[in-house]
Amino acid sequence: MELLHYFIGWERNFRSDEIKISEYLGLYHWTLTIATAIARLFVFFIVLRNFIPAQCRVLFVSSCVTGGISGFILWMFFLGPLLLP
Repeated sequence: MELLHYFIGWERNFRSDEIKISEYLGLYHWTLTIATAIARLFVFFIVLRNFIPAQCRVLFVSSCVTGGISGFILWMFFLGPLLLP
């Protein structure tokens, strides 16, 4: 989501925990964001290749994308502001 914020231009002052930790450690602010993104993709492809049957892979990927986007929207715009004002 950090990359989406950066490229689309939403809230230029938005800073994730990864960016704050990178700056605290004296690293370039994208270091941990890129490292964790690569680690997540690596785990995702291992799970996709080794544990998800071939006939279910398209459904699995589309469910991941749909669930991620809808969960982000639900939390950031509805539940988050309601529960953590």
